[in-house]
Amino acid sequence: MHALLTLGLVSFTAWKGIWRHWQKYSLTCFYAITCNLLYIVLCRDHLLWKYRADFLPKSTFIVELYYTFINLPAVTLLYLSHYPFTKPYSKQLKYILAWVGALMVEYPFVKWNRLLLINGYKY
Repeated sequence: MHALLTLGLVSFTAWKGIWRHWQKYSLTCFYAITCNLLYIVLCRDHLLWKYRADFLPKSTFIVELYYTFINLPAVTLLYLSHYPFTKPYSKQLKYILAWVGALMVEYPFVKWNRLLLINGYKY
């Protein structure tokens, strides 16, 4: 499931031509990657969620790498490349709320035990 999500994100960003904007948003992508890596390192004993690997039982680190270096930059590029910076605040709010709804894609991962919520973190 994680590999399908990664493949879907990469395919969608390639289809929309979003990757051509990578230089414009590279610092933001680097920031997202750095924050995720810091979270993994600093909170390793008290993580709020843990990915369960699809294929290899002990490859959760590989899944973390997928999300850190592929999924996060792809989502960041998708979000920022279409953000209505010059539009009124009402349009910006609608865009943000649409993304909050779209990011509910993690719900099936929780239901099918591919994303484990731990240490008191609840949906």
